[in-house]
Amino acid sequence: SSRVLWTLAVTQLREGGPKMSSAAYWIVSAPKQVSEKRKVYEKLSDDSLGKVYRLPIPSGIRVGTLNSLMELSDDLIKYDQGVEVITGKILRQLEELNKSSSDSRPDITKRGGDRVPVEVYLQSFEWDDHQYHLAKSMRELSDGIHEKVVAIDEELKVKISEYNSVKGSLATMARKESGTLSVRALDEFVTAENFVDTEHLTTLLIVVPKHSYKDWYANYETLGGIEFIVPGSSKLLTEDNDTGLMTVVLFKNFAEEYKNKCREKRFTVRDFQFSSESSKLGKEEKNRLVSLEEQKKRELVRLCQQDYSEAVTSWVHLKVIRMFVESVLRYGLPASFDSFIIRPNKRNERKLRDVLGSLLNDLSLGAAFTTTAEDVATTMAGGMEFFPYVYLPLNL
Repeated sequence: SSRVLWTLAVTQLREGGPKMSSAAYWIVSAPKQVSEKRKVYEKLSDDSLGKVYRLPIPSGIRVGTLNSLMELSDDLIKYDQGVEVITGKILRQLEELNKSSSDSRPDITKRGGDRVPVEVYLQSFEWDDHQYHLAKSMRELSDGIHEKVVAIDEELKVKISEYNSVKGSLATMARKESGTLSVRALDEFVTAENFVDTEHLTTLLIVVPKHSYKDWYANYETLGGIEFIVPGSSKLLTEDNDTGLMTVVLFKNFAEEYKNKCREKRFTVRDFQFSSESSKLGKEEKNRLVSLEEQKKRELVRLCQQDYSEAVTSWVHLKVIRMFVESVLRYGLPASFDSFIIRPNKRNERKLRDVLGSLLNDLSLGAAFTTTAEDVATTMAGGMEFFPYVYLPLNL
């Protein structure tokens, strides 16, 4: 008995002590005889306290031995926390994808295919024996649920990586197409009509500060004494805030010397090889990436919506198993207890906790409960809360 109580105390302390009250939903159980006699459900059904729903526990769950329940209880804590992390991750990813949406939380697919909001799913919860066969032991069911959600997470990681890869390629392309004329890609500004490239002639692209336009136009044909420039060949292709992109046509043999003279005048020479095919391919690649990014995003949104529903339904079934295990460890056999899901009114959480306490605070497992468990809780956590009824938080 004392070993069970020690386990129960440690279990609640692992959940975070007083922070438990901040959960979106509380799952609570009490022995059926006590619950019915004291009309717990009726007294909790006060709108000022929150919403309360009965949580049906399937009758066919295989109990197993006390040792197996205690071992499973430890693993269920880890499974519960792991599934919570993954469920939260899926929702955050969906919110990131749907930034323009006021509420990204998807509906949950019930047994039979109907889609409903999370609270409606909890309100009308039914054990899905098609997915979670009660012929299996609780260990098999728990391990299976955990493995299923981990597999969902792994698949989602792959899809997120694929989407981010496409986004990264687009971002790289966008960086090349942005910035000043000294660094950005120039393909969109250069055409076959303004770029001469023959056996003897070539075109250079020069970035000239706006305040130096007059100097450029006056001197580019004889810059540094070089006279092998095609007269009147300089054209302004485009501008940014501070500079303009100029062309100049000259003999190839003098191109390197002309580049050096430009640099001496603090004009920036851009290395550029014109290819109409390359320019066309660049535009096609950008269009392809934009289309692919939209496709990957749609696929990822659908997958997150599906995965969130799967994770939530799996998590609630895992909570039901935990509730059963903790209730049997707390109240003993035969398993006879009532379970409730409560959505607290945030303004009245303390009042709700007080009402639960007034109804269930004297639940007893003998002297060991009234002394040992409290001593364990106080000693281990400096006075953190420990409840005489089974309590599990559900942060959905």
